[in-house]
Amino acid sequence: MVFQPPQKRNFRVVSNKQIAAGQFELSFSPIDDKPMFNFIPGQWVMIELPDPHGGKIWKSAYSISNAPHTAKEQFEIAIKIDGDFTKRLERLVVGDVITAQGPYGVFTLKPGTSPLVIFAGGVGYTPFRSMIQSIIASNDPREIKFFYSNRTQVEIAYEHEFRELSKKQLRFKPIFILTQETRSDRNFEYRRLDREMLLKYVPDLQIAEFLMCGSRSFMESVRTILEQEGVDVKTRLRKELFD
Repeated sequence: MVFQPPQKRNFRVVSNKQIAAGQFELSFSPIDDKPMFNFIPGQWVMIELPDPHGGKIWKSAYSISNAPHTAKEQFEIAIKIDGDFTKRLERLVVGDVITAQGPYGVFTLKPGTSPLVIFAGGVGYTPFRSMIQSIIASNDPREIKFFYSNRTQVEIAYEHEFRELSKKQLRFKPIFILTQETRSDRNFEYRRLDREMLLKYVPDLQIAEFLMCGSRSFMESVRTILEQEGVDVKTRLRKELFD
């Protein structure tokens, strides 16, 4: 069977808002009369903008950061400002039109009963926000431990949202890691993720499924910790690289 890529469609900017230091969220809705595309939590879309000087088309891939049940009329992406393309996206205003193609990707939320242990470094949280929203909204019984690492608190995106979700669903536990701050606040961990921190929140590593997304160095560190604790990372750890 020949793979048929999704059609390219035009979408209008519905909102553009800052969500953390150096990060913003764009929401898009289709400009045609067709319904929104269907997607699985964790999938991504290719966003295209024409080069203002003519010639090439600028494009980049972004995970859909909201869950399918909240995306009946629009989808969201969260972006870290890094380079000319992201700065152009940051300047988009309500009513501007972009082209998107998707969804793509196999780093998706799969059915199961094993507890989920999620590791996000920096903007690597984006596919997990969609997954977490979906699990909680569907009353999925799985426990979720969400290790979310940033340098400083102002770089945490959706902190309030994640904390509120954890109050509504006690099976969801976000662990906010700050690697370049030193304070005394029980709501945060003030060092890089290590063996002791992992076992503090996940004492039994042999029953969980592990997901991670972030920079190459972050994910290599996570993989090393799990391997040293006897986790079969080939079968129980899935990843998406943000680099």
